[in-house]
Order: sequence, then structure tokens, then C-alpha cells
Amino acid sequence: MLDESFRFRVRMLNRADGSVLWAHSYDGTTRVPDLLKVQSDIAADVATSLAQAYGAIFEADAKRVVPGAPNDRAAYFCTLSYYSYRAGFDPEALPSVRSCLEKAAERFPGYATAWALLSLIYIDEVRFRYPFDSAGSSPLIDRALAAAARAVELEPTNVRALQAQMIALYFNGEIDAAMRVGSRGMTINPNDTVFLGEYGYRLALSGKWAEGCPLVEEARKSIRGLWPIMRWD
Repeated sequence: MLDESFRFRVRMLNRADGSVLWAHSYDGTTRVPDLLKVQSDIAADVATSLAQAYGAIFEADAKRVVPGAPNDRAAYFCTLSYYSYRAGFDPEALPSVRSCLEKAAERFPGYATAWALLSLIYIDEVRFRYPFDSAGSSPLIDRALAAAARAVELEPTNVRALQAQMIALYFNGEIDAAMRVGSRGMTINPNDTVFLGEYGYRLALSGKWAEGCPLVEEARKSIRGLWPIMRWD
């Protein structure tokens, strides 16, 4: 390479077994604008490739088997079971995941993420029809609203909690309130591709097509190979 150019390699290792969870190379020149751009690119890639709900860290944790996990870790593994279910949308898995999250929220009432995911799975029972029951939709939406409100109360900056509240409000017909929550979530973490896609999709469906579609497209590009798991209904 020429003296005025550089290549920067980044790797994330699993200290437990030395495996490489993620790696990427960045090329550029030593000019200040290029250096600043690489800094920005690294930050964005780490946020989208590693820390997402379905990113490299989740994949590593989801594949790990811990026999006889102690009770104080049980709730965490419940959240992993939710993400595994969501990755494949297996309707047969939904009841057991829902039960696990309900027990986790009961045993650990201060665990905001458990409440958030519980809210999302209640909504899944409505929007993905497991099975469809129009008479039963209203109570499920009420439960979803209550669980999401509890999650946001516990942790106002938790993006999964805000996602749950946005979607629950949307399905309850409170579109403006849902969009306000979505806007707040975007301000807190604009790099969360799952939230970005959900918010963009809800914006588009609410009539703000020109605002929502670019966000959905950005989420598609960011999530790359994980796109099939991002299903919005």
C-alpha cells in the first residue's frame, strides 16, 4: 500500500473459546476526512452487526448450551428463546416461549426486556394469528399494552420496550401515540435495525409513505443476510 493509505482490521473474539464472532477490514487514506469516516463506519458496523437483537453476539449466546443454568440466568435464556422463535417464526414454539416469558416477568418483575418481549409475543398472537381469534384479540392487545408500559416504566431507554409499546399502541388504533414512541426510540438508538424497520413500516402504513419507506430500505441494507427474519405484518 502507498504511504498515504491504510488498512484497519477489526475482530471480535469469544474469550471463552477463542472463536471469531465478527471481523471486517477498512481501507482509506490518511486524510482526516477518511479517518473520520472510518471511525463512523466502525461504530455503525459494530452497532448493526454485533449488538442487534439477531447479531453476532446473540448468535453466539443462542448456540451456547449451559446445562443446569442457575435460576438467576433463567430469565436471560427465556429472552434468547424468544429471539430464536422470532428468527424462524415457528408457531408451535410460540406457546412455550410465551409461558417462559410470563414466568420470567413474574419471577423477575424488574426485568424490562422480559416485559417488552412478552408484549411483543402477545402482539404476535394477534398479527400472526396463532390461531386467529377476533374475539380474543382485544384482551391480548390489552395485555401487550400493559406489559409494554411496564417495560418502559422500568427502563425508559430500552429500545425493545419502546418497540413493544409502539406496536401495541399501533394495533390498538392509537397511531399518533405509536409514532411518537417510534420517534423517541429512533432518537435513543438510530442504529437498531429491527426498530428502524418496524418504525419505518408503521410510518408508511400510517400514510407517511415518503418518510417510512427509506427507513425500511435502510434497515434492509443494514441487516443484509439477516433480512429474512425481519417480517412485518
